[in-house]
Amino acid sequence: MLKISLRQGLKIALLNFLIVSILGAVMRYKIVFSLPFLDQKHLQEAHSHFAFYGWVTTAVYFFMVYIIRSYLTPLQIKQYHALIILNLIGSYGMLGTFIYGGYYWGSIVCSAVSLLAGIAILILFSRDYTKINTPSKLWFLGGLAFAGLSALGGGGLVYMKATGGIVQNWYLAATYFYLHFQYNGFFVLSCMGLFFNWLHQCGIGIENRISKRIFWLIFSATVLNYGLSLTWMNASGWIVVLSAMGIVLQMAGFIGLVVIVRRYWEDYSKSWSKLVKSIFLIIILAFSLKVILQQLSIIPQISHWVFGFRTIVIAYLHLVLLVVVSSFLLLNILLLELFETGRAFRIGLISYLVLILINEAVLAQIGILSLFGIYWSASPLVLWWVSIGIVAAIALLVYGLKTKKRAG
Repeated sequence: MLKISLRQGLKIALLNFLIVSILGAVMRYKIVFSLPFLDQKHLQEAHSHFAFYGWVTTAVYFFMVYIIRSYLTPLQIKQYHALIILNLIGSYGMLGTFIYGGYYWGSIVCSAVSLLAGIAILILFSRDYTKINTPSKLWFLGGLAFAGLSALGGGGLVYMKATGGIVQNWYLAATYFYLHFQYNGFFVLSCMGLFFNWLHQCGIGIENRISKRIFWLIFSATVLNYGLSLTWMNASGWIVVLSAMGIVLQMAGFIGLVVIVRRYWEDYSKSWSKLVKSIFLIIILAFSLKVILQQLSIIPQISHWVFGFRTIVIAYLHLVLLVVVSSFLLLNILLLELFETGRAFRIGLISYLVLILINEAVLAQIGILSLFGIYWSASPLVLWWVSIGIVAAIALLVYGLKTKKRAG
């Protein structure tokens, strides 16, 4: 079994992020121009699956194993790395098979490989949980559990695709189940684990009971808030009641996090550069907007509007994936100081942040102007140029990681 250093793993993950951005640019090219030999739906499926498993999941796994490595034996570390490699094999398989034929036996097998690798990592982490002594461990366990739970939605989609018995409402419900527990579950809780690891590394001791209380508030809210993805279906009253309970718990957990971020700001940010502080503040603001949007989606009129416009859904997904999660992972790469982050890396990072914010603004205006029956015809072309810029920015980030700074 192979052992991969964190530096090597992050290079692989970031290269995968570059591939994700290239696929996004190709998809937007097809909207503006023509590329008849590629199916847009197949590209979309390859793009989303590779973003999840090739980029975010891979980076999270490597960070997680790096954080808990001191509590593991060399053999146990190799077991984790073997499963991460298995996830990567499944990811690259999904990249090719989804582009080739969308959902069919090949892509289903590759999806199963990555899903099973994730479940196996959850089992390993549960086995080692009691030996690990880090405040991040509960967040990582919760995130891995949600990743496993999201497989139910993915399985439902595969079943409907394979049998051809697609019922639109059930298909959308399964899709949002998968997306909800990936985005709001696995991605968010894993990033929380990385944040609490920051605090730990800075010598900031958060009381265990406080950390657990915030965790369970957010964990419970995530389970209940899946109902927010169903309100557009004229859901029954009990789903609305559970969703209302979820947003109350979510707000309580969010307030607890805000208190921690503000109280210890001077302690964990004193050595940060202006760039690092700016990135963190953008992430905090974007995450706050994400929470507010979730809270507002319990209002039926807003829910119907949001889920009725694909562009608004895409804007929300990009807000979470690009502005919150991806930016936070890039910030962790920067803070670990495993690489020389020279001029090229800084230019790439600043360009990336500016471009993803422009991307959100353009997507948002499409949805907002649609309320007034207005459509800016140049939007698709602008979005394509933005996607080209994001490709260039991420390419600079990959290039900026070429030189090692210290052993990892």
